[in-house]
Amino acid sequence: MQAKKKRLTLDMDPAFQRRLKVTAALKGVSMRQYCLGAIGKELDRDQSNDGEETASKTPVADRFRESRRKMFGDRVFPGNSADLIREAREERTAQFEAAITGKKQSGRFDVGELIALRDEIFGDRVLPGNSADLLREASDICAS
Repeated sequence: MQAKKKRLTLDMDPAFQRRLKVTAALKGVSMRQYCLGAIGKELDRDQSNDGEETASKTPVADRFRESRRKMFGDRVFPGNSADLIREAREERTAQFEAAITGKKQSGRFDVGELIALRDEIFGDRVLPGNSADLLREASDICAS
């Protein structure tokens, strides 16, 4: 029994698709065969370098991998990491807005209180985003 094949759909702009079509035709293969061959070569090259050659060229990628290992070890989380980050930001924003609304209603609000409030809500957790951006957003909300 043959293994079930998986489908991959690529969206490309027309100029790129024309280049692909012409190149494949010149080689006497279908676009599908050409793409599978090109992807196979790239995968072989990446795997022969243990997948580290390209990624290790950037210190940011190295720092990211190290942070990920420290935080999560070998655990693999279900779903898309972008969705997890988006959900964490939305949760953080909702908590922050609720706290800011309470402070705004009391008529008292300063940066020191905001920092204490952030510590109260988030503790030592490191969340995506920049606290300076949060402070700026909170200041803008209070000014309005």
